[in-house]
Amino acid sequence: MSPAQPALAPPGRGPRATGSIRGQRPTGLVRDVAGSFWVHDGFFLAGGLSFYVIICIVPFLLLAIAGGGFLLSDEMAVREVLDRLATVLPVYQREMEQIFRGIVAGRGVSGLLGTAMLLLFATQVFAATRLVLNRVFGLRGRGFVRGALFDLGMVPLLTVVFFATIGVTAAFAWMRRMLAIHAWGSGVLLEWAGLLLGVGLDTVLFLLVYRVVPVRRFSWPSILKGSVAAGVLWELAKQIFRLYIERVGVYSAVYGSLGVLVALIMWVYYSTVVFVLGAELVRALEERRGRAVV
Repeated sequence: MSPAQPALAPPGRGPRATGSIRGQRPTGLVRDVAGSFWVHDGFFLAGGLSFYVIICIVPFLLLAIAGGGFLLSDEMAVREVLDRLATVLPVYQREMEQIFRGIVAGRGVSGLLGTAMLLLFATQVFAATRLVLNRVFGLRGRGFVRGALFDLGMVPLLTVVFFATIGVTAAFAWMRRMLAIHAWGSGVLLEWAGLLLGVGLDTVLFLLVYRVVPVRRFSWPSILKGSVAAGVLWELAKQIFRLYIERVGVYSAVYGSLGVLVALIMWVYYSTVVFVLGAELVRALEERRGRAVV
């Protein structure tokens, strides 16, 4: 089930692709991460991974809705998934909701065959993620059969994590409403609390992927620092991208009705760049600890 390696990235630019990265100062660490990102063709890795995210996100969300339907009604499951997506997508939430509702309403394949097809497409994003992290960390991978089984196992795991984040977000929204009703706490404080919660949930997601997906288990301090940095960068990218769309609005002006799709593609690409940068930071921190990654 693994996608072909060339779809993700071309070969590295030189012998430094598996070399040691050293640095003692924070500025040296940033330089090491940037240099390693360039040597590993980070933009190409992000581009390949974003392609698989775009084509696999709909099957994964449909599986999540199907799984949530065992506990909730189909409409409630769709509503919860869309609410969670609204916290991830910085812009065009209403347009994306309309598109996704159309996809959900138009799904016609059901039963075992339909589930198998959804699983086949949904697992490809995890196969692509494995290939990207193997390239960054210089690992060999699990092999075809073990890799395919691992990708299948990641689907229910990420589905559980997805709905767990929905539960946490819903609990925080309820708490905000209660505080607003009783006039407890300031609006600014609650906004900052919501922002920190978003960063925390993003960090947990990055932490899970950096810890579980690679064949080798890296130290918790390195993974935690890389995950926090990726979570902060991702939240910062959300705010910058939202301001860019609201102030400039170039996608709708240039692409017309396709502006929503183009903006979504660019946002997924920016997100995968952050993901690769976080992995490069984990690698650099491991090498600073004297634990050679390769």
